[in-house]
Amino acid sequence: MSRLIPRAYQEEIFNAACKQNVIAVLDTGSGKTYIAVMLIRWALLTTYEPKKVIVFLVPKVPLVEQQTNFIREQTGLEVRGYSGNMGVDLWNRHQWIDEFQATTVLVMTPQILLDLLNHVHWSIDRISLLIFDEAHHCQKDHPYNAIMRDHYSSCPEDKRPKIFGMTASPIWQDKNPHASLARLKRNLHATIIGVSENKDELNEHSPKPQEFIVQYPSSPVNGYHDYLTPSFWSYIDGRDLLAHEDFSKDAVQRRYENTFSALGPFAADAYLFKHLESTIERIQNGQRDVYARGQGSDDPMSDDVEVIEPQVGKAEIQAIQNALNDFASRFEVNAIPPTWLSPKVLKLVSLLADQRSKAFQGIVFVEQRQIAMTLEYILPLITELAEWLHVAALVGHGNGEARHDSKGMKFSAQQDVVKKYRARELNLLIATSVAEEGLDFPACDLVIRFDGIQHMIGYLQSRGRARQSNSTYICMLAHDAVLERLRIENLRRAEPKLQALLKKEAIHEKEEDDGEEPPQWSLDIAERETFRVPTTKAILTFHSAVSLLNNLCSLIKRDRYTRPLKPIYTIAADSSATVQLPSALPLEPHQLVYTATPRLSKKEAKRAVAYEAIIALYQLGVFDDYLLPTVSTNGAMVEDADGKLIKNPTDIPEVMDVAVVDPWTVHGEIWMHPLEVDGKTVTAIVTGSQLPEVALPCGDKLARVLRGPRLEWSSQEEKELNLAIMAEYTAHVLFWTVTSRQIIGSLTCYLVPLDSTGRPDIPLMQESLQNRYSEDWSVISGRHVGQLLIMNTRYFGRPFIFKSFRNDITASSVPIIIDGPIVEEGFASYIDFFTEKWKSSKAKFDNYIPPDDPMLQVYVHRRENSSLYALQGPNPLEHSASVPRDIVLPLSTCQWISVAAEIKDAYLVLPKVLQHVTDIYRAQALCADLRLGALPMDRVIEATTLPCANAGYSNQRLETLGDGVLKLCAVVYLFNRFPRRHEGQLDALKVNCVSNRVLLARAKEVNLEQYLTSEQHNMKRWRMTSADSIVDAEGKHRVHRQFPRRSLQDCMEALLGAAFQSGGIPAALQVGTNLKLCFGGSDDWRTRYQLPEPSPTPVLFQPLEEALGYKFRNGKLLAEALTHPSFGLNEGACYQRLEFLGDALIDLVVIHHLFDKFPLATSGQMSWARSRVVCSPALATAAIRELTIQKYLLQNNVELGKAVSAYVPILESMSYEQIARDGWKYEPPKVLCDVMESVLGAVLVDTNFDYAKSALVARKAISGLLEVLNPYMPRDPVSELLTWVAKQGCERACFRRQQSDPDSPRKDAFVVVVHGVVVTPAQIGRNISLAKGLAAEEARTILESDSELCLRRLCDCRVAGTLADGVDVQTTLPDNQLQPETTWSDETEQGFAYLARESSRSLQDFGADDVGREDSEDEYEVSAMI
Repeated sequence: MSRLIPRAYQEEIFNAACKQNVIAVLDTGSGKTYIAVMLIRWALLTTYEPKKVIVFLVPKVPLVEQQTNFIREQTGLEVRGYSGNMGVDLWNRHQWIDEFQATTVLVMTPQILLDLLNHVHWSIDRISLLIFDEAHHCQKDHPYNAIMRDHYSSCPEDKRPKIFGMTASPIWQDKNPHASLARLKRNLHATIIGVSENKDELNEHSPKPQEFIVQYPSSPVNGYHDYLTPSFWSYIDGRDLLAHEDFSKDAVQRRYENTFSALGPFAADAYLFKHLESTIERIQNGQRDVYARGQGSDDPMSDDVEVIEPQVGKAEIQAIQNALNDFASRFEVNAIPPTWLSPKVLKLVSLLADQRSKAFQGIVFVEQRQIAMTLEYILPLITELAEWLHVAALVGHGNGEARHDSKGMKFSAQQDVVKKYRARELNLLIATSVAEEGLDFPACDLVIRFDGIQHMIGYLQSRGRARQSNSTYICMLAHDAVLERLRIENLRRAEPKLQALLKKEAIHEKEEDDGEEPPQWSLDIAERETFRVPTTKAILTFHSAVSLLNNLCSLIKRDRYTRPLKPIYTIAADSSATVQLPSALPLEPHQLVYTATPRLSKKEAKRAVAYEAIIALYQLGVFDDYLLPTVSTNGAMVEDADGKLIKNPTDIPEVMDVAVVDPWTVHGEIWMHPLEVDGKTVTAIVTGSQLPEVALPCGDKLARVLRGPRLEWSSQEEKELNLAIMAEYTAHVLFWTVTSRQIIGSLTCYLVPLDSTGRPDIPLMQESLQNRYSEDWSVISGRHVGQLLIMNTRYFGRPFIFKSFRNDITASSVPIIIDGPIVEEGFASYIDFFTEKWKSSKAKFDNYIPPDDPMLQVYVHRRENSSLYALQGPNPLEHSASVPRDIVLPLSTCQWISVAAEIKDAYLVLPKVLQHVTDIYRAQALCADLRLGALPMDRVIEATTLPCANAGYSNQRLETLGDGVLKLCAVVYLFNRFPRRHEGQLDALKVNCVSNRVLLARAKEVNLEQYLTSEQHNMKRWRMTSADSIVDAEGKHRVHRQFPRRSLQDCMEALLGAAFQSGGIPAALQVGTNLKLCFGGSDDWRTRYQLPEPSPTPVLFQPLEEALGYKFRNGKLLAEALTHPSFGLNEGACYQRLEFLGDALIDLVVIHHLFDKFPLATSGQMSWARSRVVCSPALATAAIRELTIQKYLLQNNVELGKAVSAYVPILESMSYEQIARDGWKYEPPKVLCDVMESVLGAVLVDTNFDYAKSALVARKAISGLLEVLNPYMPRDPVSELLTWVAKQGCERACFRRQQSDPDSPRKDAFVVVVHGVVVTPAQIGRNISLAKGLAAEEARTILESDSELCLRRLCDCRVAGTLADGVDVQTTLPDNQLQPETTWSDETEQGFAYLARESSRSLQDFGADDVGREDSEDEYEVSAMI
């Protein structure tokens, strides 16, 4: 869109708006929004303050995107739009602050801004310009007026934002316009202006249409005799098919009768047919339904809507489905006989037919949604219109899925219709009032008011749509509608009077009422109060109280058998009000009922009692200091349950560069630590840190690092000289025993021989360095066998071990068997063999070998360059070395290396020792710095070792255990910290205590990354050097490491797992508290919380106590745990809060069981096994079989009772093995699982949160499930199919939706398709997951068979069926198509292939088998060292 140029009349309004607050009155389509854009630019240039924003308010959701795009295109500013469908209700204060700081202009619906101001997420004084689109709404309790009344008026005048309002008409009714204008001026604190100096230009750009009143005759007195009988309504009503309350018969009948009166019998039946069709589809899909109690107002403030979960029985559904099938043919017509249509419709058809042209654009305005939807259906079936009219309905926002539904349209559907109309793909809209205001439509040739006009604004706005030259505006009236005709004529006469008023320089405010509101309205308003939270200044008003109370109740969790829990208001005859809150709120009975003093209207009485209830609930802690019932879990910054900020981790790179604690340095003081190997101490580790004492098995040797003295020298020069000798000696021996390559950087620790006094033997090291390689074989004897290191000048860098002198052969001898096959076979002599072998040697040596050269028998020395060690038991990655084969070498080509055998043995264990010392050093530093307590070091090392280290152990198992510990510790704290919050509120709080985000944020706060181990355990590249080392500001030594940021959150949970495994819940609380997690402190639960007061268990539940093996101290807890929300809604609490506890308890009990019973199980195996038990079918089975929980359940819902009774025999007949394997196929009522959890949660509370006691009870209750649990349980069929297909190498498979019924448009079944061939019959399930599971199970059987549909016959991606299990499958899809994106779907071939590959990889065992194995590289640097 190009930048617009302002017209003179727009400049006129703009200039006035710069000087004062104004309300601009301009016709629809005259460019009011562009004046606002001009004012935005002016405000930024003249009054801009960096901390202030500009807010543009629109009354309806579809206008948000339209105005956002227009302002952005015309200004180039950062403009963002906000509406309720974006989920902004859940955003918290910090997230909104980020939005305001990043945005210049915010476009939003007014309720959003009002909520922001009420909850102190922003303040009115931080808005520089406040624009009201359709400003005439600023009256009564519209959010526009609430913003001005509750916030603008109380703001100091010098800090108030500038106000600019826009409207086509400032008054609603023609009666007493003076008072209406004065009220609007007063409400908006603005002057009302119109165009006065440039009227002609305005008229030129906004021409008035020709206006007509068209009359139509009344409906036939004797009815529609030609219409088919029976009517669909007669059939439905005669069989009482809408008797169930979920069908809301009264509302449906009212709409049917209105449609019949307006459109005729066929249209009314069509409405009913489409409505029931969509209703049945929603019920079958398990979706919520919405039934309006009125006519379906477009008013966004309407709260007369009830949301319910359908509970209609199968027989009732089938009866209606049969009726739909019987009458379907009636609506499968190509044309409608005129005699089936009302006279009103026939007149509309005549008016439209007269306008037939290619360029035609029109709008028909109606009042009711179902009228619009039905006209959309019938008009294309009328002969005169069928060929050229392209029609669509445009109605207010609603939650309905179906296109022909009286509930309204989704926002996306509205956008689609508007877009098509603007693109002229449609030429007629049938619209409710949603099309009157603001939406940018092309100028219309014809606008028809199908129904009457109710007010001046509707008249002017709808007429403004007809602004094409020579356009027509028609009001349709019944021939006897005298009063409606009079109303229209009065509105026409009122318009010139309004224009005259606007020309006056000032309009005097008058106090008289205009009849729009009841006389007592202003008196009620005068008695209103405002409540402000002292700490945050959050505001509560009468206007906001009702919605806040509704929001609180909407968060209460419920199952499909429970109706939405909401406040119940009772208004007495004297207009006093009482509100009864749902008993699911964890309050005392007297805290659930509130009463307010009488008011002058029922509506105000409802608001007053809601206001009193909110204040009381705030004081009880149900609402927080921002008057919000729950916390946000999204945004740049959120808070945990204690109000502590959780920073957004987006500024932390995915791969972090970290300075990690490290002991190895040679700066400052130097310490010597004797290294004992198998009881002998001949060497010591020298470095700049005091090392911990450690003992470590290294193969068949035991190594110990002992504490030793600080080394002292007489001078700095002596120190530097001695350290240089130690460094050179260590590097020399490391090369031959460990690394086989030069060391990069200077060493930061040394392993040196000791003299008789226990100090570093400097003379020995000097002598060894001066005579590194010797050819004096006279000193070599039998005592050197198996010990002496030999170096051959032709095998660069490869050491050998001396075995013997072979005096029986020489270099000229014929090769003989030495140890196994003769490698020199085929050569006449050893000279010939070695001459041939060494002729390509890169080293510059003379290859001459004397004929009489003696031979040495040697074997290859295996360097020990792996630092892998076992924390407990044998090292799973340590391989037993094969015995090297003996060979012979010419003596003249060999030299022996001057390293004593004991020193060589010490160097062979050195990599493991140094790694273990490093790990212990970091673990001790972590526990000391973060005050984690006396945890076993092995557990801390395991918890802080990352998988990328390939150490044979990692934090993954402890992380899985710690996840359960974290959840339980947080849940117990929240349960006690917020005793008045219901489960829905607690769940939101829990997210901000256990999410990966909070774990990452808290880990960064305590600098956990400094203590993590990520190093690979291959020491060929020696790590203890200065290459990666740094010294921090405190003088502490660090080394640079890189690892993923997610490692932090994993280690947080792993440390909790380590603490729990070593010291139970008390240790976990101490560790978690010092890691700044939201645990409520480190005090033991049993001393922190009070023991429940004793009360007897009802006799009814005593058998349940026996089944549990636990006697309750407080029997009321058990009763609460068994109470479903449907049982006595206003008499006592239900099980939901206890279920919140029990869920976490069971989770930890199961994962703890797996951790202890299967020590070799991987994290993934444990998680998968847990998921087979901690799920609704499995827990429901245990609840029935172990506790017969169905006998004790307190509920009052017929459908729930039937569902439970139906599932009891099914679950009783199944073994635990079956339910663990095939539980995904079943969907028992969730209440059975919930009550199992709540009963165990009650046990936890009753024991005063003694985990050990509670865990024993829980293990008994689910003992049957625990017995069958193992790490190797099969995965679900979809995962199994994905993995199997990946291993076969097939890349052209996917799931596909299909219709289960050819006569139904619903695609509710799934098949599996391979290479374009449908492999399975259509599989139907209650939900998508079940249908896919059944299809996958069937597909696996068929694809593995020998049938024509087996995979090997269908697939030609590669040789199918030849890949072995465990192979890392690599698909041939391009890399850019295999990135892990949220859009991958198994319903596409590429998505299936990607998910298959990932599923296959997830099964591979953790670890790398080849870590630390010998590398056969030749090291040519040796020639320079000889």
